[in-house]
Amino acid sequence: MLMTYRTKYNIKTIDGIIRKFSPTNENNTEGIIIKLSNMTGIEKHKVLNILKPHIFFDDQLNHLEPSASVLPSVHVPFGVANKDDA
Repeated sequence: MLMTYRTKYNIKTIDGIIRKFSPTNENNTEGIIIKLSNMTGIEKHKVLNILKPHIFFDDQLNHLEPSASVLPSVHVPFGVANKDDA
């Protein structure tokens, strides 16, 4: 996934990935960026190492399960897939 962001979109940072993955018209994008940066300890503008990713994050648990055994994986409970219907 990180390789796709880097090669297809030339996006290499937490800030860039979240802005692409979680658009401001759907989510509190800046809040997600800050929370993820704090949770991982990775500065939001630091270029991520593509060959050895630090962390995998997604808003859907079924996307996280395959990666959880090989690298830290974080559920980001924001986004359309996690909205309450109530």
